[in-house]
Amino acid sequence: MSMEGDIVSPLSDNRLLAMFSQYGKAREIPAKGIAKGYEQSLEMAIKWLEDELLK
Repeated sequence: MSMEGDIVSPLSDNRLLAMFSQYGKAREIPAKGIAKGYEQSLEMAIKWLEDELLK
């Protein structure tokens, strides 16, 4: 996951990492404020973990 406009961890880098992971997906969080972005990324991570545990 990366935040929109993130120069440290841009979406392009995350896409490259995701290609080398069996179920990898790159996601970009809109930059509506850092707190909101972190909240969204945590929600996405929790959803992914729940989906993986239910498989």
